[in-house]
Amino acid sequence: MVTPNTSFHHLHKLKSDHQLLLVSVNPTRRREGERPFQFVANNDNIIENLGNFTNLVKDWNKVVFGNFFYQKREAIRELDRVQQALEQRNSIHLSLKEANIQVEIENIFEEEARVIL
Repeated sequence: MVTPNTSFHHLHKLKSDHQLLLVSVNPTRRREGERPFQFVANNDNIIENLGNFTNLVKDWNKVVFGNFFYQKREAIRELDRVQQALEQRNSIHLSLKEANIQVEIENIFEEEARVIL
């Protein structure tokens, strides 16, 4: 049933060939010249704000990604040491340690991928 206040709006096609239809039964209408959002200009501290933002992002980057780089580097160094020792002598203990380090490295890569994506 269509009422005088009913409006129809075709939405964008996204991942399909179907186009959704938005039906508003009682839409609110804006008055001419009325804007729902307004930008409030506050340029007084824009340079200071950008500087603060940059510092915060740099710190965040060091904490998140620096930690991954450090963890990967240390785990790979330890893996190299264990593999060199395994070349000298075969040991069940070293083989288990090698497998554990490989799992640790995989976990680091997975966690890094989760954070990045």
